[in-house]
Amino acid sequence: MRRPVTTVLSVAVTTALLASAVGPASASDPEPEAPDVTCAASAADSAEASTIATACARDVEVVGERTQWNTVYAQPDGTMRLDVSALAVRTDVTGSWGDIDTTVVEGDSGLTVAAPVRPMVFSDGTDGMPLARIERDGHELTFDVPFDLPAPAAEGDQITYDEVLPGVDLVVTVNDDATGFSEVLRVESPEAAADPRLAALSFPVETTDGLTLEEEAGGFVALDDAGEQVFSSPTPAMWDSRRVAPLPSFAARAARLPGASEASVDAVGGEVVDLERSPSAQSQVSYLPVSMGEDGVAITPDTGMIEDDATVWPVYIDPAISGSLNDWSAVRDVYGQSYRFNPDEGVGLCDRGTTTTCSATFRSRLLFKFGGLSSIGAMEPGHILGATFAAVGTHSYDCTPREVTAYRVDNWDSSTPWPGGANWIPQSTLVAATKSTCAGSPVRWLEFSAHEAGRAVASANSSQLTMGIAVNEGSMAWWKRFRNDAGLSISYNRPPVLPVDVKITSDPPSKCVMGAGRPYLRSDEPVLHAVLSDPDGQAVQANVDVYAAGTSNPILWHARPAAQASGVAQTIRLGGMKGANGKTFRVQINGVDPNVTGGPAVACEMTIDTQAPGAPTVAPVAVGSQPVYAADTPAGGIGKTGSFRLGPGTATDILSYKYSLNSSALDKTASGATPTIALTPTSTGSQVLYVQSVDRAGWTSPTQTFRFSVAYPTQTIWTLDETTGTTAASSDDAGTSYPLTLGGAITRVDGPMAETGWSAADRALVLGAPGATVTSARAPVVTNDSFGVQAIVRTDVVDGSATVLSQDGTATAGFDLGLRPCADGVGSCWAFEVAQSDSATAGVTRALTATKVQSGVWTLVGGALKAPQGTTPGSVSVWSCTLGTPSSDVVEIPRTQSWAAAGTFRVGATKTAGSAGWTGAVSEVRTRTGVFDTESMRRLCEPAAQLAVPTATTY
Repeated sequence: MRRPVTTVLSVAVTTALLASAVGPASASDPEPEAPDVTCAASAADSAEASTIATACARDVEVVGERTQWNTVYAQPDGTMRLDVSALAVRTDVTGSWGDIDTTVVEGDSGLTVAAPVRPMVFSDGTDGMPLARIERDGHELTFDVPFDLPAPAAEGDQITYDEVLPGVDLVVTVNDDATGFSEVLRVESPEAAADPRLAALSFPVETTDGLTLEEEAGGFVALDDAGEQVFSSPTPAMWDSRRVAPLPSFAARAARLPGASEASVDAVGGEVVDLERSPSAQSQVSYLPVSMGEDGVAITPDTGMIEDDATVWPVYIDPAISGSLNDWSAVRDVYGQSYRFNPDEGVGLCDRGTTTTCSATFRSRLLFKFGGLSSIGAMEPGHILGATFAAVGTHSYDCTPREVTAYRVDNWDSSTPWPGGANWIPQSTLVAATKSTCAGSPVRWLEFSAHEAGRAVASANSSQLTMGIAVNEGSMAWWKRFRNDAGLSISYNRPPVLPVDVKITSDPPSKCVMGAGRPYLRSDEPVLHAVLSDPDGQAVQANVDVYAAGTSNPILWHARPAAQASGVAQTIRLGGMKGANGKTFRVQINGVDPNVTGGPAVACEMTIDTQAPGAPTVAPVAVGSQPVYAADTPAGGIGKTGSFRLGPGTATDILSYKYSLNSSALDKTASGATPTIALTPTSTGSQVLYVQSVDRAGWTSPTQTFRFSVAYPTQTIWTLDETTGTTAASSDDAGTSYPLTLGGAITRVDGPMAETGWSAADRALVLGAPGATVTSARAPVVTNDSFGVQAIVRTDVVDGSATVLSQDGTATAGFDLGLRPCADGVGSCWAFEVAQSDSATAGVTRALTATKVQSGVWTLVGGALKAPQGTTPGSVSVWSCTLGTPSSDVVEIPRTQSWAAAGTFRVGATKTAGSAGWTGAVSEVRTRTGVFDTESMRRLCEPAAQLAVPTATTY
C-alpha cells in the first residue's frame, strides 16, 4: 500500500537569537557537521530512522516498532507514519522477522504451518491427538472433533481427513495470514447427512490457565485475565454448493443497464470461490449459534437445508478459530454476513433483475477492524496529521467511474447484521472504476482520506479503528468488489516531551525551581542543562526564553542552539542578565522538533548575585549553666562547653557559616542566618574561633576571628613534705584549703626526689600499719562531672587489690585508684574504677593498665573520669609511668553514667568492700576538677620536671 498524501502543519515562530544568549550550545558557535549517514531502508529505532529519512529523502522503517500487522516509518519531512494491514504481513514465530508461509508441513509432533503468525499444530492421525492446537502470547487453545481422525493428506494450506464419517470429509484450511484456521465438514449427500452423529455436533475445547471461554455473538471467545480477547470463533455457518451458472448470450445482453458497455455483463466480478473455505454469493447459508458446555461448544446443523430439494450437495459445516488482531466482514440484508471473507466481497446493490449472476437481490457493505493502535490512542488529536484508509478494488460493474465512500463506523463483531451499525461517519469519497477489462481503470489500491477517523482514535484513547465501505445502493451501476487485505496509514508528529533533568550547572550548581526556593547565582551568564527528547526519535532543538520575573516581556526570545539527537543532554549559556546583580529572572526551556513543533516547557527562576558578603559577627552567649567565653577573659575549662552566636553583619542573604577552632580549616558548618554554635575546648589558655559566612549564591565572606581564653581547671596538691604533725597542708586554687588529717601509726621517710638528690626536703608517708589513716572531710572533686586524681607511690605489695586514693559515697566509694589483679591473672596492674551507682553491690567501670606493678619502684599513677558532653560519650582512664622516665601506659574505656560521691577523701584506704588499704609509701597527691590533661602527667614523670617544687602552675 502506498503511503498517504499528508499535509504537514507548521507553527511559525520568531527565531531571532541574541549573540550573548548561548555558550556550550551557542547559536553563535558553528553548527556541528552532519554525521555521515548510510542510506538504508530500515533502522533499529526511531531516532536512527529519522536521521536517515531526513538525510536521504526517503521513508525509513523503524524495525524496533514492527508487529505482524503494523509497520512504522520515519518520513523525510520529519513526521512518522504507521501502516496497518488487515491481514498480517510478516511473522516472527522463528525468532526473527520473515515472510508468512501457510504451507502445511510435517513437524515433530504433528502437522504444522511452515511460517505462521500464530503457531499451530494439527493431528497427524495419531490416536488421542486433538485436531488442532493454536498458541498466542503464551496462551494455548485446543480444538477437537467428536470422532476419530484418520491419517490426513496435506496440500498447500489445507489438510483433508477423508471419511471421518461415511460420506463426510473434514477439511482444515489455514487462514491466508496464518493467524488461525477453519475446519469444515464436507457432507457429500443427504444420505451422509442422515447419520445421527451429525444431528448434533460437540467440539471439545480446552485452554491453558489464564484463559476463560465465553459465548459471544453466536460464537465464542477466549479472554485473558485482563478481559482482552486472545482467540475468537465466529458464529459457525452451514452452506451448500450453489454457484453462478454461465449466462447465454441473449441473457447477457438483457442484463445490461441502459447505456452500459459490453464490460458490464460480468456483474458479480468473475467470482472464484473455494467452497471449502467460504460460501459463494449464491450459496444457501444457515448460521448455527454455539452453546457452551463444560467440555466445549455444541452446534446443531440446519435440518431444513438438509431436507430442502434445492440444496446443492456437498454441504459444508464450519467452526473456525482465529488469533488475529484485525478483522473484516461483509454484511448483507438478505444473506447475512460474510465474516472474514476471502479473497474479496461486493459492496452495493446486487440486483437479480439486472443480472442473473446475482442469485438474489441484496445489498452489501464491507466492514474492517484495525487493532494495535494503542500508540495512536495515546496521542493528542492534534498530533494526527493525516490518515488514509485503502483497499484494493478488484471489480466494478462497468467502466464508468462512480462514487465509493469510506466511513468510520461503530465497533462490530462477527454477528453484526446489516447495515453494519447505526453510525456511518463519512470520511471521503472517490470516483473510480476498478475493472481489469477497462482501459485506465485497472484493479488497484483506492486510497480514502480518513483524517477524522485517525483523530477519533486519539480522542477516544482507543487502540482500534473500525471502518466501512459503502456505495449508492439504489442501482447496480455502483456495484464494486474489494479485497480483504485493506490497510490503514496514519501520519503523525508528536511534539518533544517535557524536558527532564533541568538544572543550572554552574555558579553554583542548582535545581530548577520556582518561587521562594529559587537559586542565587554568582554568574550573570549561567549555564542551563536539560535532557530533551522526542517520542518519534527526531532531533530536538532547545528553545529558551528569559523574562524579568513577574513580566511577560522577554529579555531573550526563542534562543535555539543547533539541534541534537533525542535523549541527549544539552547545555545553554543564558544571556540577557549581564550586570543585573540582585535581579530575579524566569527562564523557560522546551524542545522543538524539525517541523518547528514545540513541546511543553519547564520554567525556572534565579536571582543574580555577583557580590560577596562582608565579614560576619561572633558573640558569646549564655546557655543554661554553660560558662560564657567572653573575648580574652579566662572562663570555663577543658571539656566545658560554651556557645557563640554567629551573625551576618551587613549581609541580608546569609544561609550558613563555616567555622573551626584553633585552625583556619573552616571544616565545620552551621546553617541559618544567626545560628548558635557550641564549642568544647580541649586545651587551656588562648583560643581562636575562625568564622566565614556563606550567602545564597555560595559567596563566602572574609574570615572573622574571635579570641577567648579557657581557664586552667581547679586543682589541689598535697606534697606531704611535712616532717611532723597530724596535718598535711594543700596548695589550692583560689586559696581553698583541703588539709589532710593523719591518724594512727604513720611514718615519714625520704621521697623520690630526696632519694635521687633532687630535693632534700621531699618526704613521703609510709602507710599500711593498723589504724593508720589519711583523710580529708571535704571532698576535693565532684564525681558526677569530669575530674582526675594522681599520686606518686611506692608499693611493698604486688599482688591482689589495694587502694591509693578514693572518695566516699554513702554505701561505696565513688572511685578507687590503686592496683587490681592483671587481666592475664599474673600479678597486679594499675587500675582506676568508678562505681556504677552508690550501692555496695553495684558493678564498676574499670580501666586497667597492662603495666605490672613493681615492688619498691616509685611510680606516678593517675585516673580520670570524663563526663558525657551532649552526644559525646564519657570515659574512664588510667595511666602510670615509672618516675624519671618519659614513657607511660594510658588506657581509656567508655563510660556513660556518673553520680556524685561527696564524702570523705581517703589516701591509702577505701570504703569499697573487698579492697585492701595501701601498703607502701605515698609521696605526693593531686586532684583536678575538669578534664585531666595526661600530658601534664607525662611531664611530671620526666626528670626535668622534678627540679622544681610543684606549684599550682606546674600544669
